[in-house]
Amino acid sequence: MILLSFLSCNSEPQKNNYKTFLVDFESIDVGHVKCYIEIQIENNKITGGTIKNSYRKNYGFIDRTIIKLFSGIKNNRLISLDGICKQTDSNHIKYSSVFSSPIGNYVIYGSIENDWLEGRIIDNDSTLRGLISGSLVPNNEPVPITDYQQITTKIDSSFKSNFFNPGFTKEKTYRKFITDLSKYATESIDDIHYIFSFFYYARSLPYSHVNLWKPLDENSELNKTKDEEALNLELKDNVAVLKINSFSSEKGIIATHLQKIIAADVENLIIDLRNNPGGNIGPAIELAQFLISDTINGGYFLSRPYFEKPLSFEEKSCHVFSAGTIEDFMHDLNNHACIKLTVFPNAQTFKGNTYILINNRTASTCEPIVYGLKSEKKVKVIGQTTAGKMLSAKEVHLSDGYSLFVPTADYITNDKERLDGKGVEPDISLKKNINALDYTLDLVD
Repeated sequence: MILLSFLSCNSEPQKNNYKTFLVDFESIDVGHVKCYIEIQIENNKITGGTIKNSYRKNYGFIDRTIIKLFSGIKNNRLISLDGICKQTDSNHIKYSSVFSSPIGNYVIYGSIENDWLEGRIIDNDSTLRGLISGSLVPNNEPVPITDYQQITTKIDSSFKSNFFNPGFTKEKTYRKFITDLSKYATESIDDIHYIFSFFYYARSLPYSHVNLWKPLDENSELNKTKDEEALNLELKDNVAVLKINSFSSEKGIIATHLQKIIAADVENLIIDLRNNPGGNIGPAIELAQFLISDTINGGYFLSRPYFEKPLSFEEKSCHVFSAGTIEDFMHDLNNHACIKLTVFPNAQTFKGNTYILINNRTASTCEPIVYGLKSEKKVKVIGQTTAGKMLSAKEVHLSDGYSLFVPTADYITNDKERLDGKGVEPDISLKKNINALDYTLDLVD
């Protein structure tokens, strides 16, 4: 077999005895990408990772220093492996290793058999975060996986066609972003390096919701991890705790939970939105409808036609959106320059005290709802300032499996404040080391 010359956990150390695998890397964070993994095995140790020093190409000294210090990069590899292995027979090795990367530090367990490498990436909570599988590269000579310059050209074209403010694409900040990405594209060897460069350069853009990834396969095992239960309700004593992990639930699910809470006749309701990345506007409105006493103005979404015409903002020209699916909302957004988010109270509402927990990972759809509910006297918002990632975006399919998320509408509050880049401040601010749920439970006790 081709690996017999180096696949022995008890082999003597040899300089640069790395073998290169082309693997499918499935990740909750970046989707289904392809990348090269270099592996060296000696003295019961396994070391390696993505191609050494490849991320450094076309970055200046300052950028290289920033990346190395703040991106979790070890051994000059975007992904670094350092662990132990065990020989089970002449062609089969099992290994466990630390998995260090800019997307997080995990543990990977896997095996190498003949010319095939595979592994499962696990976090501290024993949750599956990723999968790798792939075969040895012939002659140990990796070549670029795709034409990354072509992908960059399509990113530029899609951004210019879809971004809500066409004037921004003519500004120096955007032009530099595309120029830097295009320069790095000529050196990218695989998907993981190209996507990393995209996110690194996108840091300079003054807008959120600019993302690049390759969607997971429909039948990927990781979809089970992604689709964790969106809501969890606990009723105890005189308190209801409703944990909302994301606003991705189907119509009516949140209403059903709120009806249970109202029927339980508790005096205090804690809604935990910590680490909630957002989701669809429909379920968020559904939540707010059970918590308000009067109709509230949830702010305004301003789409591309609004920015293409030199008109001043006039509330009367905005189309009202008050309920519906994400498809309904996107349809209205595509057909109107301005959408006014209006929330009407439900016939039956929660009358007790409401506490909303937020932190710096409470984002997107959560933010206008939290901002609007702060005006309710019976609502207290507790925790840390939210993420400040509040725009409306859509997915644009490029080529070679890539998808780009482009902001297609800006958002301003009812008093004309932008939340993107700013976030929503809590009524009661807590330090990060204080558990907001424990604090609130003590508060209502």
